[in-house]
Amino acid sequence: MKQPSIVTSVKFGHLGLLLLFVVGTLVFLTDTLSQSFRLENVIVILPVSAFVIFLCVVQAIRQVATRRLDDAPTNDAAGNDKSNANISAQTFRERFKIPLFMVLLGFYILGLIYVAFDLSTFLFLFFSLVIQGEKRLVFGSIYSLALAWALTWGLKYMVSFPFKTLFS
Repeated sequence: MKQPSIVTSVKFGHLGLLLLFVVGTLVFLTDTLSQSFRLENVIVILPVSAFVIFLCVVQAIRQVATRRLDDAPTNDAAGNDKSNANISAQTFRERFKIPLFMVLLGFYILGLIYVAFDLSTFLFLFFSLVIQGEKRLVFGSIYSLALAWALTWGLKYMVSFPFKTLFS
């Protein structure tokens, strides 16, 4: 029985960016702690810095990918390569994702100015889920509604700047 060969690939550009994030976070954290170690200054910065470093470590682990060399593409009855067809359809769909997000972000910013924060946030979240491929529209609308309400409620009590809301 032939043993499959396993290839490990590392994305050094991604790892370099993650290293830059970790170094920047550590520099910011040490600068903050050297100025003042009071609870008011550390209560947010220390946990967020630890969380950012944790996320960078998780992403660094994910950047080391292993795959088998003997994974061959599957062919259908006509001899067409299904994996290449799926890849080309996926790249076509993926090609328009970023321009759609850019347009959606522009509408979100205009909605913040001319409509209301809560409605604009709900619509932005909902259509972001649709662009990402969410098929369950009821779930997407409930999720977007709950998150928009929580963000609106949180900002209303945390930020002293009055902003337009539709429902509260």
